[in-house]
Amino acid sequence: LEECIADPRTCAIEMTIYRTGDKSPVVDALLEALEKGIDVFVFMEVKARFDEEPNLYWGEELAKKGAVVQYSFDDLKVHTKCLLITRTNGSGLFSKLAWIGTGNFNHKTAKIYADHALLTCSQILTEDLTALFETLKTRKLTNCNFQHLWVAPFNLRQNIAQAIENEIGHSEKGRETWMVLKMNNLEDPALIRLLYRASRKGVKITLLVRGICCLNPDHPDAENIRILSLIDRFLEHARIYLFCNGGEEKMYLGSADWMTRNMDRRVEVVAEIYSKKVFQTLRHLLSLQARD
Repeated sequence: LEECIADPRTCAIEMTIYRTGDKSPVVDALLEALEKGIDVFVFMEVKARFDEEPNLYWGEELAKKGAVVQYSFDDLKVHTKCLLITRTNGSGLFSKLAWIGTGNFNHKTAKIYADHALLTCSQILTEDLTALFETLKTRKLTNCNFQHLWVAPFNLRQNIAQAIENEIGHSEKGRETWMVLKMNNLEDPALIRLLYRASRKGVKITLLVRGICCLNPDHPDAENIRILSLIDRFLEHARIYLFCNGGEEKMYLGSADWMTRNMDRRVEVVAEIYSKKVFQTLRHLLSLQARD
């Protein structure tokens, strides 16, 4: 944020904020952006347990300084951690920079949570994120069509289910098939049933679940499922999904746990990792975490 605010090409900043904290360097940066004439849009989620008061306070402070601030939907919690920066070259041409993360924009939790974020100028991802922010600005949640991002409650559940079905299909054709899934919580009954079915079909599944896990490792269909929980110096907060995909591996990173609330009652964003360098970095970390 500070680098972009110092860049005279920056003309707009759009951001979702789920947890601010009492003192927020992120909000301070946004206030500085407003002083420099940069357009700022913030979707401030008030329904963030224990952070309701500071979120409301900082939302009001940003609005006083000229930011456009939207607050919670009645039936949805905006849980995604996204940032979109628009820059211009002065000739009417714009470029965009996106941040899609697993952790909150909170300086306190950033010191004790282990999280990841993708910083990208990939046009196919920034276009989808632009569409999401337009949805948040207009508060119109119908006819949302995302081509590359997996966004709850619109296409996330369907895309996760399809990725698991693809692994089942590869297994039925005798190909190598596996998945490594890292998350905070695994609770959604439909997705758990699908994981059991994948295991029954021979798909090797490694689950890295830090918190709640409702999949039963003693279930008769769980013979190909291995579950690990990392307890260490930092709180494991990342969500990463890695699929064998017939040997052409696919990886996704984002804000969503596999809980019914994340699939159906929250706005979440999950992005495919296209960068080979980022892919290998995250894959290496997953391989370390999957060791005993």
